[in-house]
Amino acid sequence: MSEPTPNPEPGQITHIFLHPQVPAPPGQHHHPPVYVCVQPYASLQPSAEPELSDIDQMYRRFGFAGGFLCKNDFSTLIIIEPSNIISHIAVTPLKIGGHRVLHILPMDRVRLSQDFRSKRTHGKTFSITSSCRHP
Repeated sequence: MSEPTPNPEPGQITHIFLHPQVPAPPGQHHHPPVYVCVQPYASLQPSAEPELSDIDQMYRRFGFAGGFLCKNDFSTLIIIEPSNIISHIAVTPLKIGGHRVLHILPMDRVRLSQDFRSKRTHGKTFSITSSCRHP
């Protein structure tokens, strides 16, 4: 199993599986542990293209709200435990100066607020707030 990285890596989950060979501690019921196979997006840093690094830093200066850029490619597969998954991400393909990159926006602190009205609410408007946060 891969060690958790100090910096979170965005990627795609490719497989979720049970591993029955991991022994249970004495006196506990054995439940096969669940593992997740993730294909991380290739990091843009360090970049040989100063233009891409500059644009990436423009996004990063806004912290989680700005997101960051990655290469439009994958790194080596990693195996992690589900507890190491932080959040969903929004991935937007971009073309910057002839380079295909991905804008990554973590969705762990996004808040969506909208008004909802339908014939079933008899013309009344209800506000719906959806909040996605990790513990």
